[in-house]
Amino acid sequence: MNEYEKIREYLNKNKEIEFDNENLAGALSKLSIYHEELKFQNDELKHTEQVLSESRERYRNLFLYSPIGYVIIDEDGIILEMNEAATKLLGINIKDEFSRAISAESQDLLYLFIRKAYKGFEASVDLSSEKSKGQRPNLRLTGKRIEDNGRPVVQCAVSDISVLNEYEKSLEKIEALFDNPYVGLAFLDKKGYIQDSNKKFKEMINRDKDFNFLEIISDPQKNNISGLFNQLLSGELSYLSEEIMADVSEEKYFRVTVYGIDYNSRKRNAFLLTIFDISEQKIMEMERSFLESKMRNNQRLEAIDNLASGIAHEINNPLNGIMNYAQLIHDDPENLSQTIDFSKEIVYESERISRIVTGLLKFSKNVSGEIYPEDINQMIEQTVVLMNTIVKQEGIKFRCLLEKDLPLVECKRQEIQQVLMNIITNSRDALLDKYDITDDEKTIVIKTEKSNINGRNYVKFSIRDYGTGIPEEIQGSIYNPFFSTKGRIKGTGLGLSISYGIIKEHNGIMDFTTEIDKYTEFQVYLPVKAEL
Repeated sequence: MNEYEKIREYLNKNKEIEFDNENLAGALSKLSIYHEELKFQNDELKHTEQVLSESRERYRNLFLYSPIGYVIIDEDGIILEMNEAATKLLGINIKDEFSRAISAESQDLLYLFIRKAYKGFEASVDLSSEKSKGQRPNLRLTGKRIEDNGRPVVQCAVSDISVLNEYEKSLEKIEALFDNPYVGLAFLDKKGYIQDSNKKFKEMINRDKDFNFLEIISDPQKNNISGLFNQLLSGELSYLSEEIMADVSEEKYFRVTVYGIDYNSRKRNAFLLTIFDISEQKIMEMERSFLESKMRNNQRLEAIDNLASGIAHEINNPLNGIMNYAQLIHDDPENLSQTIDFSKEIVYESERISRIVTGLLKFSKNVSGEIYPEDINQMIEQTVVLMNTIVKQEGIKFRCLLEKDLPLVECKRQEIQQVLMNIITNSRDALLDKYDITDDEKTIVIKTEKSNINGRNYVKFSIRDYGTGIPEEIQGSIYNPFFSTKGRIKGTGLGLSISYGIIKEHNGIMDFTTEIDKYTEFQVYLPVKAEL
């Protein structure tokens, strides 16, 4: 009984009653309540009808535009409805008999398929189409019985077997990739929660589904990676590749590559993640870095040891001069003019000692590993002061052509000085191998200038000697560790190798040109401060 009939029944039961104003007001109140209930139910009915209509429309669009062929047939095999994909596969139309699309050899199988599906069983069969001329089956039908406006019909899905086989092969490849024993794979939702992952990922991360991947990342990196995830979702980044330190059962290092993907949506709302365990590689890198640092330090100490005798001699001469001048002042304190002249000499010799000691201290103190803006000309001048304590005794001269007002370079000062000393030492050896006596060509030329390579600004310094040159057959080996032409007594073969590594770490360039028995010049390019 609907609400309207309820109202009529109520009025019929009470028709003998004489309505006074009070009774009339009560009846009107009840009628108003019924009216509101009817209005609410009517609105609910309209909403339900709209939802059903939209659902039917979505279903129909899926049916019509699906890449899979769909056909609805009656008990006699007459096509009642079909989508575009089925039309292309079968080559027939609505109202045709389905059997027209099937070869004579497969007609009995089609009949049994329709009977089975029509009786309510799920059915599947492989058939040869009429277009295949009776050759091997090329169509797969799967179907079941459904109700269409109260009438039982069979809904079939029609697929090209060759396409299915390709799909299955692709699926096998995807499954093989997903189960890769070397690479961890995972799907994350837009908040970073793990939705699915392969076995390797679970082994590496020791976490399962519904865990936020960002939680395993160490705190210093977590905020940065979270921000990059947001950029992937917004489309600002197409992918990210980062090394992360993870806080799992033990400290681990991973190389993570993440792609933003659109999963059942028109915009990015999920992530595909690959992960490699690089812990062993990182440990090896740290060990190598430690060994390289130790080798550099040892080589620096070796350079200081080589400087020691020259510095002692260089300091001893001015000290003797200072002592002599002081003694002369002491012997004749009344001679004011002599005292002034000798005092100037004492100051000059003291400053000379100070420059040598200051340069040695700056070169020999422990390397902090920190980078600071430095003046390359100043570093060269201090290095020349130190190296001059050795080379001038051997008749070798320096000629410095230093461009003024060069921009600063950000570097580790002691390491760049070490590079300068290593190259100068090689130049010294080349000159000593060529010249036995003093010669005007027995000179090391150091030059600085601005340079630009591919739009990037550098400060360049070059060191040239006019010695023996580098033979062509060994030019490809000079940066190799322990490669030396000097023999084990004179050198370790680490100087150029260490120098090359230092310049590379500074994002710089190191190169050389040479001509046998004429010259060798090493060029070093260091990025200027603003572009490092």
